[in-house]
Amino acid sequence: MHTRTSWSTILLITALAAGCRAAPTPAPTYTDQPTDQSWAEAETLGYQVEELERRNAELETWTDQLAEGYGPGVWYFNPNGTAYPLFHHNPTDPSLEGIAAELNQMLSEEVAPQIILDGVEGSTVQIRLSDDAALTQRLGSSGAQAYLQVVLYSLTSLPEIDCVDFDFLEGDHAQPGLYCR
Repeated sequence: MHTRTSWSTILLITALAAGCRAAPTPAPTYTDQPTDQSWAEAETLGYQVEELERRNAELETWTDQLAEGYGPGVWYFNPNGTAYPLFHHNPTDPSLEGIAAELNQMLSEEVAPQIILDGVEGSTVQIRLSDDAALTQRLGSSGAQAYLQVVLYSLTSLPEIDCVDFDFLEGDHAQPGLYCR
């Protein structure tokens, strides 16, 4: 009797399980024509993108004017941890060499690589670093980005300099090349 109950229980469970299976879900259908709602959503998103682009252009113009208003200066690491430097001070000697010297003095306190001026071609200053690996391997990605921005903003604070051509061995966290503000 015990065996008959077990088999009947198994048959009952199997029958219930088979009956409880959900019907297959039909595949979604797609139409070639967008709905009025999707057109409205796309139009709204388009306006939002245009507005963001307009605001971005305004901010770029404003930040350029703000940065130029400081004149030649030393820009330094932002204490809030962003890659964007902040104006630190006007140099005693507002020349390329003077800014580089004051920046190197500050960088030495941070144990960051010194910049070595190699010359100026047009509105581009060429520089090398005293220790490529310090930038590309030991500062991390955000530290390397912040370092490049500090040098870029400081040297391009001079009206005759638009770009910095960094010459160093590429590493994990930074790559050489032409950087412009």
